[in-house]
Amino acid sequence: GRSNHLYRRFDSRLEEVYESQTEIYLVQELCTGGELFDRLDEQPDYHYTESQCAKLVKQMLCSVRYIHSKGIIHRDLKLENFLFSSTHQQSELKMIDFGLSKHFKYGEVQHEAVGTPYTVAPEVIHGSYDERCDVWAIGVITYLLLSGDPPFGGCGGPESLMEVRSNILAGRFQFSPEDIWGNVSQDAKNFICKLLVTDPMRRVTARQCQLQPWLQKWANKDKKEADNYLNKDVVKALVNFKEYSDMRKLLCEVLSFTLLPEQITDLRKEFAKLDVD
Repeated sequence: GRSNHLYRRFDSRLEEVYESQTEIYLVQELCTGGELFDRLDEQPDYHYTESQCAKLVKQMLCSVRYIHSKGIIHRDLKLENFLFSSTHQQSELKMIDFGLSKHFKYGEVQHEAVGTPYTVAPEVIHGSYDERCDVWAIGVITYLLLSGDPPFGGCGGPESLMEVRSNILAGRFQFSPEDIWGNVSQDAKNFICKLLVTDPMRRVTARQCQLQPWLQKWANKDKKEADNYLNKDVVKALVNFKEYSDMRKLLCEVLSFTLLPEQITDLRKEFAKLDVD
């Protein structure tokens, strides 16, 4: 019952359940709005502003705070795991993919090294973490939404995986280049800095995130109020990011179906470094 309630609130709504002798089929709501990437790609003249970005992040944080309040940690939050419920311009975002999620008790420490390279928190790499790893991921997503690039690399850029790992562990990122970040408010930069704190004990909780000035001010801006139009290259970069993400999934499928076990021994070792599951 607890799991089903979670699906109704923030994941695709659970419509029907069918059972066979060996399997259980969960029929879920179809989120016809797709990913943010799809919406940007379909509307090349889409006016992407900072307040629109803040509204998206606010919705993401609502779902994070909700699952944490129910004793559930997501552990694989990334931009691809939020879908629009419909194609309507005011459609709400829904959190999806609870494959790596886990029930937890407050104060409980987790040890499994799971997640996705570009959003994984430093304490997860160290193998000792709690629900605040989800807050770190929201910080990464916010940076990505405002700039079109992840703060630490890990999405097909020039950085090696070791460089990405090093950047994450050191919390090393910059608000550059200026032609991108010059269009972004100081409130947004302060917000990101509060989330991308390497020490989880000093990192804000999901509830504290919701009280930050950037969300309180920018997510509630009226259309008539002054807003920051983000650089058009940000939209292009986000669309390219979608293509990279799709290609990565396709390559994994092609390799798994076409190569013999002995042929993918080395590849398996490299892949395990990326994702132990």
